Amino acid sequence: MFEEGFEDCSYGFRPGRGPKAALAKVKGHIAQGDRWVAEFDIEGFFDNLSHRRLLRHFGKVVSDPEVVGLVRRWLKAGVVTDGLSRSATGTPQGGVISPLLANVYLHRLDQEMRQAGFRFVRYADDFIVTANRCWKVLLADQLVRHVLDDIGLSLNEVKTGIRNLTRDEIDFLGFCSYAGRFLRPRKRALAAFKDRIRHLTRRKRGMSLRAIVTSLNPVIRGWGNYFVAGPRGRALRRPRQMDQDAAPQLRLGWPVHADAHQPLDDHRDPARQAGARRCRRSPTPSPVPSNGLGRG
Repeated sequence: MFEEGFEDCSYGFRPGRGPKAALAKVKGHIAQGDRWVAEFDIEGFFDNLSHRRLLRHFGKVVSDPEVVGLVRRWLKAGVVTDGLSRSATGTPQGGVISPLLANVYLHRLDQEMRQAGFRFVRYADDFIVTANRCWKVLLADQLVRHVLDDIGLSLNEVKTGIRNLTRDEIDFLGFCSYAGRFLRPRKRALAAFKDRIRHLTRRKRGMSLRAIVTSLNPVIRGWGNYFVAGPRGRALRRPRQMDQDAAPQLRLGWPVHADAHQPLDDHRDPARQAGARRCRRSPTPSPVPSNGLGRG
């Protein structure tokens, strides 16, 4: 029902679309000569959606009062963290219907940018505009601010700005781009991945090697499958090049492989299995060069 009316520039939480398709679209614009980029990020997007405005937009498409009332009750139900908290604005991030409501809320922005003729690509609250002239992205910046102010939202100024691809880096959907190529995961994404690996391989976890390897499988596979889309995706399949210092624990004979398409399995390689047994029998692990990272 809503899908038919959404603009082509919207790629978040829609069937047959996703971050890789959004990146491919941006790459296409750059290949056509765009060298100026306006990056945008909405401040506290899911926390600041107006319920009244959202329900009004929702009701324009859905005429059934029962469905509109159900959405209204869901918005006002509140969130349980340390206790029940309710708010007159926002929708729970991660909620089953939140992605749809986010696209409904920002549909006006998509329409305004299309009608103005800008090369606009949006994934949820993360979006950019590309152009071959600086004045075009400056105009796009003004229009985005005007529309967002009118619907009760504001930009995160730290993550928003005008960039020139010939000299500046840009971050979009977890990738860091320079000179128009999405080269590698951005630092924050890589740091989060390292922290997750350290947490899963901490020495005090009290789990068997097989259980730890099993828990690592979906993390490494999921991270690798996403970032392998970049031009340097092959490097992400080689653990020594991808992450020399993320988790020294993994190199104490544990049979871990960083290939996104090969599951971790400690029973296929007898040599690695023997190394793991020696590691478990040793009263103190082999020294690991200091690299400033804790073991978790």
